[in-house]
Amino acid sequence: SSEFLAVATLTTALVSGGAGVGPRSRQEVGSTRAGTCDHAPTGPVHVYCANDPRVDSALLNNATSRSVVGDLIAIHGTCVVTSPLVVLAGRAYTGDSRTGTVIVQANGSNLAAVVASEGVLANNSWTDNPTSLARFTIDGNARGNPASATVGLALRAWFSSVDDMHIVNCGGDGVRLSSATPTESDGPNGRIANSWIANNGGHGVHVDGATTDWNLLNNWISDSGKSAIYLKSAAGWQVAGNHLYATAEHAIFAEACWATTITNNYIEDFGRNQTGAPRADPSNASSIGGAYYGIGCMVGGGAGSIIANNKVFRFDSPTGFKAGVKFVYIGADYVRYGSGLITVTGNVVQRENGTANDVGLSYSVGSGPSGRTLRLVSAGNNVQVGPSGIQRALDKSVSLVMGV
Repeated sequence: SSEFLAVATLTTALVSGGAGVGPRSRQEVGSTRAGTCDHAPTGPVHVYCANDPRVDSALLNNATSRSVVGDLIAIHGTCVVTSPLVVLAGRAYTGDSRTGTVIVQANGSNLAAVVASEGVLANNSWTDNPTSLARFTIDGNARGNPASATVGLALRAWFSSVDDMHIVNCGGDGVRLSSATPTESDGPNGRIANSWIANNGGHGVHVDGATTDWNLLNNWISDSGKSAIYLKSAAGWQVAGNHLYATAEHAIFAEACWATTITNNYIEDFGRNQTGAPRADPSNASSIGGAYYGIGCMVGGGAGSIIANNKVFRFDSPTGFKAGVKFVYIGADYVRYGSGLITVTGNVVQRENGTANDVGLSYSVGSGPSGRTLRLVSAGNNVQVGPSGIQRALDKSVSLVMGV
């Protein structure tokens, strides 16, 4: 993304060694590009921040640049940064706790990201090798950088993990995963888990590219300025056990469901932004524009997907709404290509004072090329959208299949 190019020059001198390449596709999972490693890991690399914007960025990135593949980088205290913490491949970054280690953007820094993969900052044409981040807070300090759409964590690395983090107060996305190429399956097999992602101006978690086969598990995502979870690619993803609330737009929206699992999530509300029309993929705006989704899925032909055992409510959403805007609690309203296959079962949908703008379940092939189909199992869902709401909207182009 071009917004990261401006900071690339700040990091080039800091980045040395350990630059591997992850898979460009599922068929290349075992391939890497040779990195440099001058010596074997010798133990944790400790960084003691000074709570001082004049020195903390240098303390962090000098320690990172001295590290080698396999090192644990242990960060202590509050780090007030004026340039991004560069995440190098093959390292593990850890803090003392979410309160004991805080990386916060300094006032007026206007960073593209607070913490970012080397490959993102350098705009590399490959995906970084695995890394992990755990047990610290990333604070975008949006109040001190009001004109900046700073991303909290911008990651481009395969087989990586983000665990027990607090990512908060960013002008842009809380977490953004990107791929080296916009359409080729890339950067698979990662996990974001057990984290609180809150009060961010963009999406809580945003997959901006073709990153596939990740697990998004047991997170709390609140007060998102856009969607709580927005997946441009959802192929092979498992989105499970997340608690989402105070969401301006969609709670979970997946542009490309293909072998996707969305289960056991608790959605308190969605569509709280009443100031404008919902955002949608411009290429398919005619199909999904004008609706906020609790769970929305654009289905790809081929491998089937599952939406099951979710709780989707709109308890605390405003009663007023922009004319023409619908609230779809669970929807598979577009088939991107071929014959889509999806099962929707065991979900609870509730809005006791729903209006005609509340649609519990919505299924459609959507407008576009002919020849696309959707084979659907929809069963065992408890849908309560009030006396005026629509329990289920089923387009005639959808084939409703009985389960076995």
